[in-house]
Amino acid sequence: MITRLRRFLLKLRPPRIRSRFLAAMILVSLPPLFVLGYVSLNISKDMLVQNHIQANADHLKTSSEVADLLMRNIINMNRIILSNDQLRQELYQSGEAKADGEGVIDVRTANLLQNIVVSNLFDIQNIDSICLFDRNFRSVCYGRSEQAGKYGSEETRGLIERTDWYAQAEQARGKEVFFGYNVLEESPYGNAFSSVKLLRDPNRLSGDKIGLLVINIRKSIFEQTVNESDESGFLVLDTRETNPVVVYDLRPELTAGVGVGGSLDATFANMREAGYLYSQYRNATSGWMFVHFVEAKALLQQSQRITLTTGLLAALMAGIALAVSYFVSGTITKPLLQLKKMIGDWAKGHSSADAGEAFLADEVGVIGQTFHRVTADYQVLSERLAASAAQGAGGRAALAAGADQAALFIQYARFDLLDVDA
Repeated sequence: MITRLRRFLLKLRPPRIRSRFLAAMILVSLPPLFVLGYVSLNISKDMLVQNHIQANADHLKTSSEVADLLMRNIINMNRIILSNDQLRQELYQSGEAKADGEGVIDVRTANLLQNIVVSNLFDIQNIDSICLFDRNFRSVCYGRSEQAGKYGSEETRGLIERTDWYAQAEQARGKEVFFGYNVLEESPYGNAFSSVKLLRDPNRLSGDKIGLLVINIRKSIFEQTVNESDESGFLVLDTRETNPVVVYDLRPELTAGVGVGGSLDATFANMREAGYLYSQYRNATSGWMFVHFVEAKALLQQSQRITLTTGLLAALMAGIALAVSYFVSGTITKPLLQLKKMIGDWAKGHSSADAGEAFLADEVGVIGQTFHRVTADYQVLSERLAASAAQGAGGRAALAAGADQAALFIQYARFDLLDVDA
């Protein structure tokens, strides 16, 4: 196996030294450049994603704080309405009345409710309706023509006591409870959500129930808390229900592509599977979850410039590395080619055409200069031997002397080559 691998590598080995050196320089210099570019690109993408998530988490916190201020305005409205003595007295009388006759809350109570709201300068641009119920669920409303929605008739008002939202309001014992839908319509697809407060008399120790206050708020109130782009979405989810209720959806078309799951975790899993990045923050007043999500592809479009810049830099550095490798390989192979030509000429019995060309002062140059001197001396020696042979009897003595001199030349060349190894 090793032998086959070695043969295969030998076949791939370029025949020329310069080609081998250039290939080695390419293998050493180019892969690290591309690895560096790939790593830097992924680091930049990760940093972009992390910065985006952190920025949106901070933005969601700010949006939640703005929503808190708006909801506290609703809570203050509840408490101001409850604090009105005349209104509480009318609720007492209406609760004790046995039929729809004298003492039952009516248009006068609705006018009183309106005066309380207006005189306290509450911002009601986001208020859809305010409905007041006595203990028998008789009602008056301000801000809507239909009294108490589906519970406005004598036949249906008794159904309120059986609803889940009323049970939660009773469990809250006078604290405001926010629902992600209009409880008087019980449709999650409406344009309003509700604040429900069970009214108890603060001036009586028994704290008996005297009525119910329902304030329906337009969902457009959340438009004051968000500032998103076309590629991102914003959701407000009420997760207290069995299935999450979408209180507000800034981009329904994006949400339709993701899908709201049967739980908060399932919804986030759907977002991940659809290729979305999300941030979340729980609102302190309502307990609802504020969610921002954006498609990862749309976010990482900003990294295309980083990819292009990284690719251009890597290509530029690769070009520089190739150019340097080419010229450096030339400085190494040129003296070797000179030496090769010199040996070839000497082997053919010709004098080297590059004999007058100087070598560089490096290891190859020392070998070339030494070989040049040896061949020159050898040529002189050959000429002397030829001349001595022509003289006859003295040729043998001259031949012996020439042999000794040749041995000295070889030893001389040997020491020069040892200097090269050193």
